[in-house]
Amino acid sequence: MATTQGEPCLQSLDSLIATLNTIELGNVDKIRARLLEIREELEQRELTELVGKLDESLSALGRGDLQDFRRVKATIVSRLGHLR
Repeated sequence: MATTQGEPCLQSLDSLIATLNTIELGNVDKIRARLLEIREELEQRELTELVGKLDESLSALGRGDLQDFRRVKATIVSRLGHLR
């Protein structure tokens, strides 16, 4: 996406949802990196509640609690869907 007058390049909400939905398996460091990219996008959109939820998912991932990670990730996807 192109930026105008120094505005940050933001992914569409659909793109964020699609990215979150594809994060399931793989290298934990790569998953964490993708989540941090999404976190930055959410911060730029000033979606502080979802930033907090993403932090919860990162914490669950760090603990190896995949059930909690998936639950929180699903909550984020659902709330992003309501913002479309």
